[in-house]
Amino acid sequence: MKNMRARYRLPTAALFVVWPVACWLSTAAAAAQAACPSPVPPSVPPPNLSAPAATVVPSEVCIPTNDNSIAFFNDYSWRAFIALVWPALPKHRGEPDPKKAITDGGSLVFETYKANWETFQPDGTRPSAFNSNDSFWTSNPSLSPCPRAKPGDFLLAPIYKFGNVGLAGTGDLVSVMIAQNGTFVRYLAAYNKIEFNQIFEKELYLAERLPQNQKPMGSPIVFQNGALDIKSAWIDMKSVAHPERYHTRKAWLGMSRSVLNYVGPTLPE
Repeated sequence: MKNMRARYRLPTAALFVVWPVACWLSTAAAAAQAACPSPVPPSVPPPNLSAPAATVVPSEVCIPTNDNSIAFFNDYSWRAFIALVWPALPKHRGEPDPKKAITDGGSLVFETYKANWETFQPDGTRPSAFNSNDSFWTSNPSLSPCPRAKPGDFLLAPIYKFGNVGLAGTGDLVSVMIAQNGTFVRYLAAYNKIEFNQIFEKELYLAERLPQNQKPMGSPIVFQNGALDIKSAWIDMKSVAHPERYHTRKAWLGMSRSVLNYVGPTLPE
């Protein structure tokens, strides 16, 4: 296990290493999402950094008629980002803690979404419920790339070869990104409760349930209102300047800590 960090500053971030890459949000209001006001203000209001308003992901980009849409898209992006990096409510995955401020630290909302390695498991193993931390890998340590990982741990280890370092693209591994300290940038996809529950209930974790694998081809998958997935990127903080500027958490990167070492306090063997 290593100490991994993601960089962001609020409210004027210039660089950060955790960002929402893929978000599927409907144009309709849904649970834990904020609908557009009526009428839409003619100018972008200042961001609200207080709970509960700041903890709610906007349901859509709210653009007044005949106005500069870019500013409102930027506003949407910031509001979504603030809600996703809010401190999470303990024992309630994907939910913000309304009693905390954004600067209070701890696990963040997006970190508690159901990870892809928990969702799509070997041999079509049915994933556990959204709020559960049980998984195939923690239940079968002899088969896991991180045999000492426990339920609730954060895994950035590749479940298959190079699986967590390849950039998105068509086909197999496209390319990798190397951080300035010479380590791989690692990626993790995760799903909010609405999206995961649809995957779970429709058994979309099984290859035969996907439309492209059906004969004749099935209908395209349309996620429900409020479904959201996020891809985060992480760097190993070995020899990184100004580590205090980064959000930090411990994560398993591979099987052996003696090879991967630790950045930060070393756990006893």
